Amino acid sequence: MARIALNNKSVEYEFIEERLESKSQLLLQSNPIYKKIPVLIHRDKTHSEFFIIVQYVDDVWSSASPIVPSNPYDHAVACFWAAAYIDEKWFPSMKSIITVEDEEERKPYFEVLEEVLERMEDAFYEMRKGKSLVRWRHDWIC
Repeated sequence: MARIALNNKSVEYEFIEERLESKSQLLLQSNPIYKKIPVLIHRDKTHSEFFIIVQYVDDVWSSASPIVPSNPYDHAVACFWAAAYIDEKWFPSMKSIITVEDEEERKPYFEVLEEVLERMEDAFYEMRKGKSLVRWRHDWIC
């Protein structure tokens, strides 16, 4: 989601891939409390947790179209999807897909992930008032 926000704002950035099984020193220094991704380093300051990063990107690069809705209700809905749903559904499914080695054991996690992505797409489509998310979907899949 952090990369989606940066891409939607047309921000140039350096992407550094992290391995969950062997965390880099940069990650450990950048997010010493939770020691997890994503982390955004901007102007020598770190920001962690993907929705906080999305909000930060939205605020800093405000000249481009907003990502997070300004309407209080829509903003709360976006927070739900970002904080609760993605953290509780999407990340566990992705972690299971990555950590389970047997292809057959992965299948149920892929099914859950597909359902999660479909629900997220529907929710984001509704929040964007019917505007297409084709560009976002491409980033989700990568």
